[in-house]
Amino acid sequence: MKNKNFNFFLFVIYIIIILIILNHLFIDEINILRSKASNLIHNGDELVCIDTHMDENNNFKPNTTFTFSGCSVYLPTTKYRINSYGLRGPEISLIKPNKSYRIISLGDSVTFGWGINEKDTFSNVLEKKLKKKSNKNIEVINLGIPGYSALDEVAQFETLGLKFNPDMVLITFVGNDWENEELMKIHDDFLLNLTKKNCPFGCSEEEELSSYFATQNYMRNAHFFDTFATINNSYRRIDEIAKTNNMVVVAGFFGGGGEWKLALFELCKELGWECVDLKKFHHIDYARYFLNVADTHPNKLAHKEIAKIYEEKIINYCK
Repeated sequence: MKNKNFNFFLFVIYIIIILIILNHLFIDEINILRSKASNLIHNGDELVCIDTHMDENNNFKPNTTFTFSGCSVYLPTTKYRINSYGLRGPEISLIKPNKSYRIISLGDSVTFGWGINEKDTFSNVLEKKLKKKSNKNIEVINLGIPGYSALDEVAQFETLGLKFNPDMVLITFVGNDWENEELMKIHDDFLLNLTKKNCPFGCSEEEELSSYFATQNYMRNAHFFDTFATINNSYRRIDEIAKTNNMVVVAGFFGGGGEWKLALFELCKELGWECVDLKKFHHIDYARYFLNVADTHPNKLAHKEIAKIYEEKIINYCK
């Protein structure tokens, strides 16, 4: 009996030692990532942010070209060209050529191609993939604008997207696309008040993290339904216009979880849209698909994977 107790004691000690080692390795890895991230962050006066090339309505100035090397985080210098419609890419005719299948790609900075070359955006890659498998002249028009919310994207669809006479509407929803100025002010005010209440003399990192999650829960519980109702009505507006004009709607969800993901997928299915989960491709090795550890926009590889997922879902519409 004594030997068994002693062996069990040794086993417990062994497990504890292993856990301590793993904990230290994990902390070391986090510190390395933090160090890398801090090296990527600059002071703000060294680089020109992308919004200097935009007007007061958060739209790009037409017929411009510029280079961008990151805003608060260093990125590889990338060249951007903006056409006469304020969109990234070459000039586009409003008149759709014969035997063409035209897709408009709505979205924010992910769709725009933040930090990557024009040819590597998923809209561009998708166009090339579809052209190889279709007898039609496939056009995928990138309407992505950094900072756009879902409401901005719907407004852009009505004011500009329809002018291109599309056959398909591709909506790429990112986890922060629900945000608008009013809700973000509520979010910031709540976080500030919570921090002052919990940490009158300043917060540690752990306390700030706790405040953050409390804020997220507050936002989800207090404002989810009102905000989703607005997006719900807007997406139903897209659906109404699309059905009237015989357009196919494909909705891809790149971010967001919990209530948002469930609610959006339910809405998507209810409207009869093609629904795509765009996060499934990087669950296994998530970090491979970031621009870097300080900027979690999708990189070239991620855009390639997004295009592949979209291709599989919509190829039959383009033949």
